Amino acid sequence: MGARIRDVAALAHVSAGWVSTYLNSPEKISPEKATRIQDAIDTLGYVRNDAGRQLRRGTSGVVGFVAFDVGDPFTYMVARGARRRAAEAGYRVVIADTEGDAAIERDYLKMFEEQRARGVLVSAVDSESHLEAAPIRQPTVMIDHRSSSGRFSSVSVNNVLGGKMAVEHLLDQGRSRIAFVGGPVSIQQIADRLQGAQMAVADRDGAQLEVINTRDRDSAAGREVADRIMARPLSRRPDALFCVNDTIAVGVLQRLLADAAVRLPEDLAIIGYNDVALESFPFYPISSIRQPQEALGRTAVELLIDEVDAAAAGPRPHVVFDPELVIRQSTQLASAADGLTPETPSLKF
Repeated sequence: MGARIRDVAALAHVSAGWVSTYLNSPEKISPEKATRIQDAIDTLGYVRNDAGRQLRRGTSGVVGFVAFDVGDPFTYMVARGARRRAAEAGYRVVIADTEGDAAIERDYLKMFEEQRARGVLVSAVDSESHLEAAPIRQPTVMIDHRSSSGRFSSVSVNNVLGGKMAVEHLLDQGRSRIAFVGGPVSIQQIADRLQGAQMAVADRDGAQLEVINTRDRDSAAGREVADRIMARPLSRRPDALFCVNDTIAVGVLQRLLADAAVRLPEDLAIIGYNDVALESFPFYPISSIRQPQEALGRTAVELLIDEVDAAAAGPRPHVVFDPELVIRQSTQLASAADGLTPETPSLKF
């Protein structure tokens, strides 16, 4: 059996009440007494029973983050922003990975409610429609989705604008045969990026857009797409790719940079999305659409805090960020890159 508060009190020669005060309001304890209590805690290996305290209070200091894919660099950056903002407010973020499975998502939501989490951040599987009808009673904020009913606060990026910006940039570089790479379009963010790409092409005479679906969104999918493109006759190859994330773009480049028959970006320009590839793939800077990942996480926590404090019911706020186009080597011809140096590898618009 582990050490109890009264064991700590006996070793520190104080009352159990003083130990409880130290654990909950250490500023109320004299430095000398606090040192004795902490020494006793360290000696006995005492671990406080937070579950009992949560039951008495009705909530915990934990914020759950139910994530679509914790291995995705975008999710990592959003979670980092959420964790830092939560720490400032005295909360801890616990991340749960749904692996894109709606059933797992429901299980985690139920678990966080049973554990009396202070609230939950949800990066939903496919869409939030199944959440709208779910009996969720804890404060909840959607990340990268919008609550169609207004039931949940939410924070997202204008992905339609991002897709439009990406393809407009490729068209401005003189490209006309654009391939949209990634999937599935059942994921709302991908569908929105495709819609933006279609809007950009519709505004340009002679521009074409084909969709190359991928089951996955990793570098292996990008390498497979590169192989499929290179197997085509020259006349049927696109002259630019808009990849739905940087990870696919990296996979494409991994394959094509080893092919001496392809000149990049002269023969094929490539732009990604999320702007997370520069650190992992620095030797060939990739143009991308940057999303404010950390700001998304921080804002989600701020909305959750407001949700916790809100006394009134009614529609919740939705915050939308605009993305940013970042131009690098993968789309910009050398003749158009005058003034760029290794110290300034990109232009931001």
